[in-house]
Amino acid sequence: ANTLPVILLGDFNARIGLSNQLDDFIFEDTNFSGKRNSLDTVINTRGNYLVKNMEEHGLFLLNGRSVSDNLGEYTFMTRTGKSTIDHVWSNTNGLD
Repeated sequence: ANTLPVILLGDFNARIGLSNQLDDFIFEDTNFSGKRNSLDTVINTRGNYLVKNMEEHGLFLLNGRSVSDNLGEYTFMTRTGKSTIDHVWSNTNGLD
């Protein structure tokens, strides 16, 4: 069965650190890699829940996997701290 492209993005208010590491073959012939980076290495409860549910539905995180975001930049910054809470998730058909 064909699966439609799915891309979800937004402020998930969840910190996932370096979770969702995958094999490079998934991203063959794309601008993404299986290994992802993140300047935010904290994982919180909401982050664990988010990763678990997204992976169960065949989605993976695009943050920190591309040449343009090879460090996994922070998406939220204030005087008191910074974090990565805005995420872009996709299925393999969303990469086409």
